[in-house]
Formats: sequence, C-alpha cells, structure tokens
Amino acid sequence: MAMLTPTPCIAKQMNGSERASLALEAIKESKPVVALSKALNVSRQFIHRQKTKAVETINKAFSDSIDTPDDEKILFNIPVTKSWLKQVALSLLLDCQSSFRGAKKMFANVLDYSISVSTLFSYYLEAVTPAQQINRSEKLGGIDTGAQDEMFINNVPVLTGIDVNSLYCYLASMESQRDGDTWAIKLMELQDNAFNPTRVIADDGSGLRAGHQIVFPEVPCDGDVFHMISTLISMRLFFRNRL
Repeated sequence: MAMLTPTPCIAKQMNGSERASLALEAIKESKPVVALSKALNVSRQFIHRQKTKAVETINKAFSDSIDTPDDEKILFNIPVTKSWLKQVALSLLLDCQSSFRGAKKMFANVLDYSISVSTLFSYYLEAVTPAQQINRSEKLGGIDTGAQDEMFINNVPVLTGIDVNSLYCYLASMESQRDGDTWAIKLMELQDNAFNPTRVIADDGSGLRAGHQIVFPEVPCDGDVFHMISTLISMRLFFRNRL
C-alpha cells in the first residue's frame, strides 16, 4: 500500500513579506476574503489573523497621544544584541570608569538584565587583544611634544606617554622595571611607529631620562613644572604655619 504524501500547509510556508502583502490586500478589501482564501489556498481565519495583526501594529505606531508628557514619549528604539551589551559594558568600565559591580548594578537597574562580574570581566579581556593590535599599528609621527612619566599600580610601574596637544595616550605599558634600558626599549618600539617628537617633558626620574638619552639624544627633555610648584606650595605652607 503506497504511503500518502502530506499536503504542505501554504500558510506556514509564507514568509514575513508575503504575510504583510496578504494583510494589506485584506485591509484594502479590493477582493472578498473568500476570493483571497481560494486564490492563495489558505483559510479565511488565517487571513483575518494577518489583517488584525497589521491593524494592531498600525494603531500602535500612531497611538502617541498628544496628552502624553514630553518626558514619557518614546524618542527611539534600540535593537539590543549581545554585541550592543558588550559595547555598553566596555563604555561603563572605560569611559565612565565604573567598577565591575557598579556596571552589574546598572544592567540590573536600568536594563533589567542580569549579568555576572565574571562575564563583564570576560568582555574586558576580550577587548584587550584587538585594542593592542590597533595601538601597535597607530602611527605617531604627528606628535610634536610628549609628556612622559611613571605611574604605579599595586607598586608595579607603568611607563606612560601623552601627546601634550591632543592628550592622546601613546604609551601605557606595565613593566617589571623602570630603569633606563626598559625605557629605551619602549621608546624604540614607539620609534618604529614613527614617534619622533621635537620636545619631551618629564620629571627627574633617572630611568626615564637615561632611556630618553639613549634613543633621542638630540631631543630636549625639559623638566615639568608640577614638582617645582609642589615644592613651592610646601614651602609656602611651612612659612604660613611659622607665621
């Protein structure tokens, strides 16, 4: 006995644009629903459902009442994707300098979305490699005056450099040492990216100045005013207290 092949359901095979066209035909009433049903081989109930869905969508789109306060009117809608959530997380951590737990709280309070601290940290680590690749490929020939110094994170030195005119950070490298050889190596790496300033501003750090002398012996390394001002402020405070 031969097996009967089931007849495919035309309604289920319709894509979104076909259903939209069917709903518009039903709304225009250019043809009776019965005629549409026979022509497309779908049920009348299916046609009425598409028509109802289209009418509800149109009503919702134009239901912005004039009585709605300006602060409550919808300005725009954002398609929330995983990539968008990663972007928000990185913006909170880098632009806003939020803590991981602060970012987690923002996701819960504003977006009603639960996210763990470990997930936020994975987003952060995921962005490190492409960011390093972009930084290594950046050409630094436009930097005229650089300001260089050393920061410390948990007593670990971070060699830093800032373009004075644009405040672009061209160097931020965590190192185990801050001697002249370490500074010279980092400056040579910058030199490979066309870094060739006409002037550098720095403090009296011996390692920093030794590395600068090795790589840029002809470039002036001027002293910064911060330490001089800091000393003068301390001196003023001393004499004010004595007075």
